[in-house]
Amino acid sequence: MNGLDALALGIMQAEGFTSGSRSFKNCNPLNLRAGYGEIGKDDLGLAVFPDFLTGYRAAIQDLSAKLEGRTRTGLTPSSSLLDLLQVWTGAPSLTESSEYYIVVWRYIGRLESPQLSQLWTPEQGIPWGKFV
Repeated sequence: MNGLDALALGIMQAEGFTSGSRSFKNCNPLNLRAGYGEIGKDDLGLAVFPDFLTGYRAAIQDLSAKLEGRTRTGLTPSSSLLDLLQVWTGAPSLTESSEYYIVVWRYIGRLESPQLSQLWTPEQGIPWGKFV
């Protein structure tokens, strides 16, 4: 598993993806607001996907863009995991001692204050191939 998958799985766990959860029902494991392949939105404005794989691919696409610095978030490859998770959760008060951070940090191999470029680079490829 590469760092991008590990990061996605960590966020999926931190977001509470379990049978019966909102993210499970929406086939949206990372609770994206929008994504490639969405078929609608739920009452909270979260994207609904036709199946898990489509939702996971949209999450990988979104995460890879953030890790490469190709979004309006201000994130760059030199941003930290904490920077990414503050953007992801919309909680600037999130700290490295927050449960959400710790759950994701465990999935990515417990690197100390990791920069996004340490987690994944485009040269490592995108899981399940390129997006159409």
